[in-house]
Amino acid sequence: LHNILVKDPIPEFSSYVDGSAHVKDSGGVATQEGGTVYAVIPTLHANQTKELVFKVTVNDNATEDLSLI
Repeated sequence: LHNILVKDPIPEFSSYVDGSAHVKDSGGVATQEGGTVYAVIPTLHANQTKELVFKVTVNDNATEDLSLI
């Protein structure tokens, strides 16, 4: 497969850390827009996996008893 678009929403009560999104070991491009991280994986072969990674900070409005899934 080629040029696979991956979308991952940023968790509620958190904020994306600018510039932190990337696809490990792929040379893929990752960006953030409107509460979602987008990545394009150039090539993915059968039985191969890729990992989309990004950082968030927990917002002040999150409480200790909050559970994020």
